[in-house]
Amino acid sequence: MLIKNKTGEVRLIFRFLILIGLVSIIAFLLRFIPIIIKAQLLVNDGMLKDDAIQEAKSIIFDIPIWNAILSTIQGLFWLIIVIFLIRKIERRSFSWKAIGMDWRKSTPLILILGLLIGCILHISYLFIGDSVNLSSLHQNIIIKQNILTILLNVVLYIFLGFGEEIGFRAYFQTRVIKLYGTLLGILFTAVLFTLSHMIFRPLTILELFSGVCLYMAIGILYFMSQSVYFVGIIHALLNLLPQVFKVTGEDLEVHVVNVVFFILVISVFLGFRKRISHLIISNRE
Repeated sequence: MLIKNKTGEVRLIFRFLILIGLVSIIAFLLRFIPIIIKAQLLVNDGMLKDDAIQEAKSIIFDIPIWNAILSTIQGLFWLIIVIFLIRKIERRSFSWKAIGMDWRKSTPLILILGLLIGCILHISYLFIGDSVNLSSLHQNIIIKQNILTILLNVVLYIFLGFGEEIGFRAYFQTRVIKLYGTLLGILFTAVLFTLSHMIFRPLTILELFSGVCLYMAIGILYFMSQSVYFVGIIHALLNLLPQVFKVTGEDLEVHVVNVVFFILVISVFLGFRKRISHLIISNRE
């Protein structure tokens, strides 16, 4: 059968398409519907239709509180759709442990470690090639940011980061690994996740390679920790910190750091694979 395999399960590729398709539709509607409503209100106030649409787009896309609200809803829908896939499509019982969101004694430590890794990566992007002037860094934070904007960005990127990690790493990667093995499953998920960014802008070969390295490293970290809290906070910081500081490293520097990060993570993984596998089995029991 095309849609189902020999055991009667919906094939993974179709579950992935359901996941990505529903999230994409929801992301579009969350922005399209408010724009239409706001534009109509502006037209009712006497504004021309074309001007009203442009003004509505500016409000929805440029005002932080709108972005935070819409991204929070979008992040929650990643979780809702994954629960739907597990319960209704796969017909299995859902548990927080199955998607790496069970709270353990080690979770606070894992969150701290994730914060450290995310911050170290961003600092490496900034300073590996002296791309940031220290005297201007504080000025960038104070002048270009305010507390409300920073808090809204925190909410936005935490929900988006965690949502994407639930969908790609906790749900999809876990199932690809069961079908094709650990490294191939992590690689395949990283490639798909990197390619998904081409929806927003074209990527060069170097950017694709760098992205795959970064997301393979994050995929390995999820496989080792079985914790969305760990990779979710790293993912959120990698998106958040450039917005807060309004500075980023040069492209080449980012790529170098991503490749080095991947080499370090996979070296640890391969060096301690047997012990890591034992810990994963223990966590799942």
